[in-house]
Amino acid sequence: MATVPARPLSVTLTSTDVPDHDAWLAALRPAIEDALAAGEDATRRLSERVLSRAEARRKIQEAETRIETLFATLGSAATGAPRG
Repeated sequence: MATVPARPLSVTLTSTDVPDHDAWLAALRPAIEDALAAGEDATRRLSERVLSRAEARRKIQEAETRIETLFATLGSAATGAPRG
């Protein structure tokens, strides 16, 4: 699993950064929600968990892959590299 950067990225996205801005955001939201839900479940008391640790980890890793793929579509906007 990737580590969290020491300093959050500061990127402003516009509709010109992504060919279909609304579709990109629509695809990002469920990936984030899936990761958060699995993480929330994994931190519940053992008796209140729905997912096994392995299943929670699988869901988080799957969401991570989806999110990384979406950010890769942004190219330099996601990495903070200067645009020229």
